[in-house]
Amino acid sequence: MDTGMKAIADRIRGIHRDLPPDDLAPKIVAALNGVPPPSASLWRRLLWRLDGPFAAWGYRLAVLGVLAGIMAGIWTLVGQRNTSSLQGGGEGVAQKVHSTSQGPDEHRVSVTFVYYAPKAESVALVGTFNDWNPRKTPMVKGRNGTWNVRLNLTSGRYEYLFLVNGRRYETDPNAVEVRPDGLGHENAVLRL
Repeated sequence: MDTGMKAIADRIRGIHRDLPPDDLAPKIVAALNGVPPPSASLWRRLLWRLDGPFAAWGYRLAVLGVLAGIMAGIWTLVGQRNTSSLQGGGEGVAQKVHSTSQGPDEHRVSVTFVYYAPKAESVALVGTFNDWNPRKTPMVKGRNGTWNVRLNLTSGRYEYLFLVNGRRYETDPNAVEVRPDGLGHENAVLRL
């Protein structure tokens, strides 16, 4: 056997004699006691909290809060639109004023149509309720350039336009629903 190999074999055989000193373990423990425990980062602590059993409820509450905020925003926008309509600030407003009953089967609704056109010489309301005849429903000019007319209509679906100066059809810009008429206009739709 080679002398180098013999020396390695002797070292391997003597490994069992190379034990650590008896006081090594207490020294290691004493040294570790002086070291502060590692602190988790803010993100790690947050992830630990989100992984708990109450995190699912937190997610649900957050989603409900966001949805409630969206609904409140929509409610506010609809409320502002209705308020501006009632004040006549729009460019053409159909508003429901009140409803009355005219018999056991017939429910009538009084509707005031308002259109803002201060420079117009005439405005007429045309629609399915008057066979699109401008002579049947002329509008009356009121204060601040608003044109008004009140109709008593039965419950149902109606399409209408404003005829300005006998020449120009205008769609109600505040209509909730419109429908193309096939002639290049969009009819406002009113559902009662």
